[in-house]
Amino acid sequence: LPKSLIIPKGLLSSKEYFSNMVTRYDNRPLDLYLLLLAHSQAINKQEFFISLETMALSLGMPRSWDDTALRRQVIKSLKKLQNRYHLLKVTFFYGQDAAISLIDIPGESFSISSDQIIQPQDKKLTMRLKFLFLLEALLKDEGVDIYSISQPALAKRFNVDRATIRDAFQDLRNYKE
Repeated sequence: LPKSLIIPKGLLSSKEYFSNMVTRYDNRPLDLYLLLLAHSQAINKQEFFISLETMALSLGMPRSWDDTALRRQVIKSLKKLQNRYHLLKVTFFYGQDAAISLIDIPGESFSISSDQIIQPQDKKLTMRLKFLFLLEALLKDEGVDIYSISQPALAKRFNVDRATIRDAFQDLRNYKE
């Protein structure tokens, strides 16, 4: 994976993307999308093939599961990313790799360390905490300190409930312990 990930700001500022995933508790689709985005940037292509089984293991699914169970879970998340979030187009080939085409999100982007948000096996790195790290990186790119903005203002700007932001800061405290 690349050391840093370029994230389109629209993924955080639009209600239909990351804030919707956080609100719906769609952890796996968020992790999968971040992995796909990182892979896309590593190979410098928007269209590529992925092994569903390998991607499942990268997402932290148990190695004890059979290939069918692993594939089923990744397919489910890919379909959500395509049909609910409109972030990619996917073509499935029976018993083979899937063809992925990431949808371009127009507008400015910001950078964040891959290590900070792509660790599906780290259970202390919650989805809310990843979202908070993304917000912090976006705001830093804009020259703003995240701690200079009230939690209700953050929640309003990024289309999530205030409790989500409050809990994300609590997750940050737990993560640092």
